[in-house]
Amino acid sequence: MITESTVATYFTDCVRTTPQTTGENRRFHSPRYQISLLVDGKPKTLNVPAQWVERVREKIEMRQRFEAAAATICSVNLKRFLKEKLREKEDRPI
Repeated sequence: MITESTVATYFTDCVRTTPQTTGENRRFHSPRYQISLLVDGKPKTLNVPAQWVERVREKIEMRQRFEAAAATICSVNLKRFLKEKLREKEDRPI
């Protein structure tokens, strides 16, 4: 089961050490994207191609919205169940 995923952006320093690439003028290579997630309770990190980043972020957001909706539904169902049990307890003769 996959849970709690995030996309991170990383920049790596240019390996050149010329005066133009040091200090404030430091250059970076193009960004790298990684997704961190839990698979069966173990953390996994996967590289994400740059062209997939937006789709991956959308899928993560959809997953988060789904989990929020599922939590709301579970909460409502639990409240209904507890109210029903309380009513049954009150209706039972002593």
